[in-house]
Amino acid sequence: MTNIQSKIDLLKQRAIDLEIIKENAKRKADNVNLSAENAKVKIELRRAMGENAKLKAESLQDVKTRERIEKTMLDLDGSELVSLTLKMVRRLKSDATRLSPEVISDIITAKGTTNALPILR
Repeated sequence: MTNIQSKIDLLKQRAIDLEIIKENAKRKADNVNLSAENAKVKIELRRAMGENAKLKAESLQDVKTRERIEKTMLDLDGSELVSLTLKMVRRLKSDATRLSPEVISDIITAKGTTNALPILR
């Protein structure tokens, strides 16, 4: 009888051990899933950081462009400033929302000469 009882006890212990192994396997699977989710979040974060950096660079470029245009406008006399402003407004009202580098260069190097700005006419 003791032999049978000891076998029963061993089987009970083995059942408990198997249950623990099952729970550990489930935890490992959960950890793998969480690691995969973390990897996806990291990729999304890097992508967002890249987009943010691109937007910051564009914003900085816009600020520098605006500062260069403002400096040029300060160098112009009154009539040239009004003429240039009207040309820029007409140009921006058309479907172009950003000035090309060539236009910016023309504005900066024109120093008030109306012939140097054919692209804004």
